[in-house]
Amino acid sequence: MLNFNPHIDKDAVTDKRSVLDVCAKTEAGKQVNLEIQVSNKYDMAKRSLYYSAKMYEEQLEEGKLYNLAKSHFDQQFDLQLPSGRSVS
Repeated sequence: MLNFNPHIDKDAVTDKRSVLDVCAKTEAGKQVNLEIQVSNKYDMAKRSLYYSAKMYEEQLEEGKLYNLAKSHFDQQFDLQLPSGRSVS
């Protein structure tokens, strides 16, 4: 598996800036997005859908056929820290 740029490009200056926790590609060309959460913001379903759509969209260039885009795998991990501990 190869790591690649975790930043999702913005199409316009007003677009939301997104950075994936772990973004990689398998030898078969399948994209992988791993999200690691330390707190529940109750938005993972919508965030995952947004990231998935952007990762899929970034593969397509002008005139490219939709069936040439590779599917991807998206996974969320919830990290439970001991009380009083923080990630830094």
